[in-house]
Amino acid sequence: MNRRGDLMRWKRVSCLIAAFFMACAAVSGLSMQTAASADSLQRYSGVWQATLKGTTNLTIRLEMRDGKLTGSTNRVDLGIGKDGEVANADPLDGSEIITQAILKNDTLRVVTEDDQDLQLELRLTGADQGELRLLDLSDHPVAKPLALHRVTQ
Repeated sequence: MNRRGDLMRWKRVSCLIAAFFMACAAVSGLSMQTAASADSLQRYSGVWQATLKGTTNLTIRLEMRDGKLTGSTNRVDLGIGKDGEVANADPLDGSEIITQAILKNDTLRVVTEDDQDLQLELRLTGADQGELRLLDLSDHPVAKPLALHRVTQ
């Protein structure tokens, strides 16, 4: 074999080795990002409740399952005043299954199965404290945030 052929073969082998290590680094980074995302989502797991006028009106259950945050929330009929304050929150029969939970900038956006027009945003304000914002994608007024507290993890 001539010297030029050997040199070309080594260059190809070197490129393959470099590509292999770059691929390993990319997969490793993806695994670390997924683990970090799962850890970040885990901070939101538990049973969260909102209380209005001394009565628990809203309960959100969040749990990690297969690396995703899932859960449910009870159904509530909300009355929102002109100033954006929640005037009343009457629990209804049944619950909504959470189909999506997306964490962005320390705010968890939750979408339920039956009500795609109404989304919830949960932002942690302490270890077991948070704020819940209602995001109404139709023309209804948006309520001011409700205080949430975690009752179990």
